[in-house]
Amino acid sequence: MLEAEVKSQVKTIFKNLKNNYVFRVEINENHSSKKELVELLTDFVQCSDNLSLDIQNGESMSFKIESSHRDNGIVFKAVPNGHEFTSLLLAVLNMDGQGKNIPSEKIQESIKAIDFDICLKSYISLSCTNCPEVVQALNLISIINPNIRHEIIDGSMHLDEVKRLNIESAPAVFLNGSLLHMGRSNLTILLEKINKKVKEMKVAESVI
Repeated sequence: MLEAEVKSQVKTIFKNLKNNYVFRVEINENHSSKKELVELLTDFVQCSDNLSLDIQNGESMSFKIESSHRDNGIVFKAVPNGHEFTSLLLAVLNMDGQGKNIPSEKIQESIKAIDFDICLKSYISLSCTNCPEVVQALNLISIINPNIRHEIIDGSMHLDEVKRLNIESAPAVFLNGSLLHMGRSNLTILLEKINKKVKEMKVAESVI
């Protein structure tokens, strides 16, 4: 699935990985995207001895990336092709403490200070040019803070959810079921919105 030139580039990018990572896939035998996802991830993990693939039968289609049996908080409910292939690359690099997008220590401390269990869901389109920056920023946040989980959801595969949530454009980000953000953004803005939402939820909890 990956062209030889792309595989060569990925091998170069991953040549200095320090840790081992397992791609744990749960997928229904009859899922229309099974072949595409398995081929992509099979080629991907072949780019480094530090990567491996574990495929199990599941109800739908998703995969997460674990390091030393630690769930890093990122779940892909999508086949990360197109613009999101870079998001897949950076997810591994960021888990390894690498990547030019790693934020400053000050921002990392702000992320670590969030003491609330959060599930972020990003509804994306693989043709969306604004989606990768949002996905990559939220991936970083979930990697840095174990209280935070991030699901990347291909809207075209989950049309019932998209319709139920009245999503009309991508990316659309939900935090614990409530709309947090729509459209283009960056790490700083998203972090501010998350902190504001967390404060509101804590106030609501204290009232109850």
